[in-house]
Amino acid sequence: MLTLGLRSGEYIVIGDNIVIKAVQLDNQVQLAIDAPREVSIQREAVYEQTHPTPECIIRLQERDRKKRSKAKAAAVAE
Repeated sequence: MLTLGLRSGEYIVIGDNIVIKAVQLDNQVQLAIDAPREVSIQREAVYEQTHPTPECIIRLQERDRKKRSKAKAAAVAE
């Protein structure tokens, strides 16, 4: 999985026909996605009602848990 940081106004292109742009609305940066109609785009909660959690997300969650555990252990050791 590629992880990118975007500032408002910046965008990434996937293939030749999908653009994801960071857009500032109030105090939040949101994603604006331009893709062909035949490309399914769903939020996590909707997607996971009919599909299992993607493996890449499970790996990221596990990595984040390990990082938090190490940070807690380091804080306790101080």
